[in-house]
This record gives sequence, C-alpha cells and structure tokens, in this order.
Amino acid sequence: MVHVWLRVGAALHNGATLSGLAYFLPSIVVYLGYTSNEAQLMSVPLFAACFFLSIASSYLSDKYHKRGLTIILFALLGTAGFFLFLASANHPHTRYTSLFLTFPGTYSIAPPLASPYTTRATAIALLTVSTTCGGILATWVLGELSRAPGFRVAAWLCSVLQVGIVGCAGVCWMVLSRGGHGGYVL
Repeated sequence: MVHVWLRVGAALHNGATLSGLAYFLPSIVVYLGYTSNEAQLMSVPLFAACFFLSIASSYLSDKYHKRGLTIILFALLGTAGFFLFLASANHPHTRYTSLFLTFPGTYSIAPPLASPYTTRATAIALLTVSTTCGGILATWVLGELSRAPGFRVAAWLCSVLQVGIVGCAGVCWMVLSRGGHGGYVL
C-alpha cells in the first residue's frame, strides 16, 4: 500500500506543475515579449510536442515495462527546463525554448496500477484528489506569490516539485522491485 501513497505524493507534485503551466502558459509567453494573440499561437507547439512525447513515453514504458524509469526521466527533463528558465532571465527566446523541456516533464505520471480492484479504485480516487490539490497550489503560487515577468518563485517551486516526483517515483520503484506486489514493477 505504500506504493499507492508514493504515487499520490508524486501526483500532488505533478498536479501543481501541470496545472500551473497549463493555466498560465499564455501569461508566461506574453511576458516573454509576445502579444496576446502571438502568445496563444506560441503555446500550440508546446502542447503538440508534449502530445507526441507523451505518446512515445507511454508506448516505450509499456513495451519495456519501465514506467518508473519513464516517470523519473521525464521529471528530470522538466527539472532541467525549469532550471534553464531560471538561468535565462534576460533571454526570452531561451526561456521559450526551456518550456519545451518543462512541458513534457509535467506529463510524466503514469496511471496507478494496483491490485486488487478496491485498491486500484482507491488509488485512482486519491490520485484525482491530490492532482486537483496540486492545481489549487499552482493557482496560488502563479497567481499571487510569483509575479511576472520573472515568475521566479513559481519556477523554483516547480523545480522542487519535479525533484519530489523523482524521489517518489524512485522510492516507489525500489519498493515494487523488492516484490510482494503481484510481480508488478513500476
């Protein structure tokens, strides 16, 4: 059952970064020097890249049975993107490029696979609740605590949350690798 709680922790972290980027992306892009209409258009390639990388990630993680590794790698990719965003304060094009790393990193959480049925149903419910709570956190952080144009507090918090995803996924991977969980390894 500990693996379910580790996934809930990772989902909380992921919900904050995912919701923050999804809701506030046009605002972030506007402060990079684009007009409002351009910002809407500039967000399309980010979502398209994320779509293709998410499909590739899902396919490869299922094919090789390494979901935990996929989660960890994508979370590290997102962390690198947030650090690049922070390091390039005076370079709007580099900041925009960093979003191509952060977006796929936020879509890294695989669905909970737990047995038996009641545990799986509970895990899905807990994941939904924790992801939603992460979205509420993102609204506070990006809306109130971290102002444009730098979004420094939000970028630092999202970096820390991405590292939290790596930690939760890594520990979950180790717990499930030890066995006793129906042979399923994250």
